[in-house]
Amino acid sequence: MRSKDTWFRLLAAAQLMVAPQLTLGCGVDAGGPVAPEDAAAGRVYDVEIDTGAGIEVEGGQGAGVFLQYSSGGEWELFTTCDTLLSGLLCEYDIVLSVPVGARLGSPRGLELERGDQVVEQRDGVLRLLWLTGDDFDRVTFETDEGETLRLDALIDGVPDPELIFWNGYDALQQAAPSNPLDLTPSEL
Repeated sequence: MRSKDTWFRLLAAAQLMVAPQLTLGCGVDAGGPVAPEDAAAGRVYDVEIDTGAGIEVEGGQGAGVFLQYSSGGEWELFTTCDTLLSGLLCEYDIVLSVPVGARLGSPRGLELERGDQVVEQRDGVLRLLWLTGDDFDRVTFETDEGETLRLDALIDGVPDPELIFWNGYDALQQAAPSNPLDLTPSEL
C-alpha cells in the first residue's frame, strides 16, 4: 500500500494544475457523493468523465491510474508511481472494456519500457501490464464516441479505488466509488 502522504502531495500538485476544486476520499455518482458502504457492497458505479479536461502530475511523486477523454472516442490512460519517495516500483494490471458490440481499439503504447505490455484480449477488451517507476506509462485508444468505458485496475495486486483519478463534474476526482468503475464522457 502506498503512503497516504504521497497521495496528498500528488493531489495538491494536481489541484493547482488542473481544477479549482478537489474531492478527497469521496466518490461521486450522477446524484452526488457515494456512501462508502455502497462502494464496498460490490456495486459498479458509473461516473462522468469531463470531455477535454486534462490531468498533469509529476512522475515519481505519487502512484495512480489517470484517465482522460478528449472527444470523438479518443482516450488516454497513464500511470505513475511514488518511486522517488519510496524507492519502489508499481505493478499495474489494468483491464479496459466496453459493452458487447461497442468498439475499443487502436491502442498505442507511449513511454513504455521493455516488458510493459498492451494486449488486445478480444473485441472490446484491452489489458495493460506495466511496471512503472519514476516516469509515466501511457496508452491512447479509441472507442465509439461517447461510449462508456469500464476500468478495472490492480495496483501491486490490490484493487485500490483510491488510486484512480479522472476529471468529472468539473473537478479532479480521486478515490473512485468502485473498482471496477464505469466512466461515461460528458457532452461537449
